[in-house]
Amino acid sequence: TIVLMAGIAAEALTYEQAEGGASDESALVNFLVGLSPPWDQERVFNQARWSVTQAVLLIRENQGPYDKLVDAMAKGASLGACVQVIEESLATVSELAVTTRIRERGSDVTPANSAKTDLMPTMPSAALLEIDARMEAKQMELEAIQKRQDELQTQIKELDRTASSSSASSPSSSSSSS
Repeated sequence: TIVLMAGIAAEALTYEQAEGGASDESALVNFLVGLSPPWDQERVFNQARWSVTQAVLLIRENQGPYDKLVDAMAKGASLGACVQVIEESLATVSELAVTTRIRERGSDVTPANSAKTDLMPTMPSAALLEIDARMEAKQMELEAIQKRQDELQTQIKELDRTASSSSASSPSSSSSSS
């Protein structure tokens, strides 16, 4: 979702307003509403706001690579060339801004590889474990609902069969009423 909203974020940063991006917003809404179960309007709007905020943060924290990307795009570079510009530009950075932020915050992190400065959480947080438990419970509820739905569809088919066989075997009584 951040990628979808990055154009809007970049336009807002550059021109202090974002006039374009209707197709990006539409793509985001269609994607989120198309999820199963679909997201409601409030959740979609919250996700859009979060995505734009994260895109702004990424652009601000990576201004050099962003500027190089803008130059490459202005020259009509291919998608692959644009990705390469970003990767090469980030390779020259000693520490990513997000890594610095995590380290300065004092989060419970350890280096993923002692040769690199990438930081990875040592274990899931309590909040993440709670979310996982809620997701598992919701998955079980969904499975129970799907099973019940299948049972009801079978019962409906059986009732339809019974109704059609009894209407085919009984004479029409509508002609006898005068």
